[in-house]
Amino acid sequence: MRSRSTQKGVGHFRQSVLPGVADNSVLAGHRDSVFRRLGELEMGDVIITETNKGAFTYKITKQQIVDKDDRTIIVPSKKPILTVVTCYPFRYVGNAPKRYILTATLVASTLN
Repeated sequence: MRSRSTQKGVGHFRQSVLPGVADNSVLAGHRDSVFRRLGELEMGDVIITETNKGAFTYKITKQQIVDKDDRTIIVPSKKPILTVVTCYPFRYVGNAPKRYILTATLVASTLN
């Protein structure tokens, strides 16, 4: 998966839409920095993303762990969804063999 730099924060998968747009917006980040507490989120919790277009609130609908090379999570959607990706296990030292995936549906937006 190629994303804009995750060295300074969250990266956006270039082939995906931006948050708030009808389709799948894919964001990635390091498990030991920006997504350090991602594993504490539960089904039904909300994730708020902010862009220069506004704030977008998503409700978590799915959690899964996949192999690091699994690209089946990057799928088109007719509705606006958010897919968040980080390495797994969270406390693994070195290149983690799995990916932790959260999928969420858009429930609210506030446009700038």
